[in-house]
Amino acid sequence: MLGKEQACQQPASSKNAEKAAIGRLHENNYFVDPSFRLLMGLRNSRNKLAKAGPEWRLNRKDKAFRYIRNQGFVHPEVFQARCKLNDLKFFSRGVIKPHLGANARGVYLVFSPERIFHPASQSWLSSWDALIKALRDDLATNRVRKDLWSVEELITEDEAGEVPGRDLKFYCFYGQVGLVLEVQRFQGLAYCEWDSQGQFLNTGKYQDQRFLGRGFTEAQKQIAERLSETIPAPFMRIDFICSAKHSDGMVFGEFTPRPGNLYKFDSESDKMLGEFYLKAERRLEIDFLRQKKFAKVFVK
Repeated sequence: MLGKEQACQQPASSKNAEKAAIGRLHENNYFVDPSFRLLMGLRNSRNKLAKAGPEWRLNRKDKAFRYIRNQGFVHPEVFQARCKLNDLKFFSRGVIKPHLGANARGVYLVFSPERIFHPASQSWLSSWDALIKALRDDLATNRVRKDLWSVEELITEDEAGEVPGRDLKFYCFYGQVGLVLEVQRFQGLAYCEWDSQGQFLNTGKYQDQRFLGRGFTEAQKQIAERLSETIPAPFMRIDFICSAKHSDGMVFGEFTPRPGNLYKFDSESDKMLGEFYLKAERRLEIDFLRQKKFAKVFVK
């Protein structure tokens, strides 16, 4: 049995050691290395103590789509919205997804009533009845928490309409892109990361699920930056879907105020994104002082 003094001298766990390192003040000038996960954690704490930041006003898909239209951007057509499973109407082609959800849970790509793809399990269903059963199972097992569904246009990146569009997820810091995550969900889930200059990046998050992506264009990056500059928050991830039939090569997907698994970023990437965050915070502060006007959706 260790005494109190001995117990206090025991080495901290690696997790506690990391927290201690993040919070350690540099001698003399009290400088702390920027940390994206720490800054996002602090913002999350602030959201719990006070009201959620303005970026969360766009977290709901219907509000996000309305905002996108007002900004002159394109999103997938919505065929059915906020409907219960029992009220779901038959459709022969489209994407069904939970009204509230994340990580592709409860998402099914319907190419035809006999060809239905489930990205989360990388499996196929062969009938409408099988789809309804899968949706009920998602609710019963709590993979989807609420019986509210939307049906949207199926966006594809090939002319034949058989290859679902890859995701381009732009980590935006109030007018600047710091990281782009490219996600392939068809015929194997895989990820490719890029820095703001279009160079390959490895943040440590997807070591066993990487692929050689196609990247993004400068014009696509500018679209994301221009859109992020309309949102009065230091960070917003803006997700697009690659599309063959749209002039920009992509359509808007969704806003993600707080991405998951931030702890998986390695220390170098965490610091880099933290620097982007702090610089964005300062630019936003200056714009506030200059009384820049933002959309009414951000003010309640």
